[in-house]
Amino acid sequence: METERLDAIKKEQIKSIVLSSVCIVLGILFCIIPLKMHMFVETVVCFAVLLYGIAAIVVYCLWNSEEKSMTLLIKGAAATAVGLLLIFVPALLVVCMGLIVVLSGAIYIKSAILDKKAGDDKWWIAVIFGVVLAILGIITIILYNTAVGAKIAMIIYGITIILDGSVRLFYTFVIQKELHSLFEKQEKTEEETEETVVEKPKPAKQETIEEDDDDDGVEGFVDADETEENEKSEKEGF
Repeated sequence: METERLDAIKKEQIKSIVLSSVCIVLGILFCIIPLKMHMFVETVVCFAVLLYGIAAIVVYCLWNSEEKSMTLLIKGAAATAVGLLLIFVPALLVVCMGLIVVLSGAIYIKSAILDKKAGDDKWWIAVIFGVVLAILGIITIILYNTAVGAKIAMIIYGITIILDGSVRLFYTFVIQKELHSLFEKQEKTEEETEETVVEKPKPAKQETIEEDDDDDGVEGFVDADETEENEKSEKEGF
């Protein structure tokens, strides 16, 4: 069980490190080439969502089984509509990106509240970061729809996801360090318990032997008294 739990923790840590690294790299690219990254993300996301929707509808239509899932058709129709909407209204993608950042900030604030209830002294760091993320997400949405243009909005978005990835990476290493120290303490306690020698009680045979010895001693005293009385009686007889 311990090895399975350790493997699961390591897998989650690897996923978090990979995701954080991807966020940092994308953020740097958004800051260096904001307009190109905006066009790239817009093209990839729009056509990916559209193709997913069309593929889901085609699979539903070609599915000859009686157990057709209406959920697949609904997902396909919704994805197709969103893909077309993103193609004809590109600003909507930036709004979605900003909302994702705001949602990420809200998640950090919620986790900070849980950390405070658990007694963590550093809960306020997550609160500050969550508020900063939420503000930057709102600024990204506002700036994109003003005369400032998409360039500054994308740079701010890049800074936001760099911060997000950095904080996630920091928390991953902090948790890894705490878990490592915890497992070391557990190993030490297990070794100490193995090394402690429990005193065993004396066997019952020794006690019976000692009791027998005591009984022999009492019998010896009784025999000596009886011999003295016999000698006195014999002398009086003479």
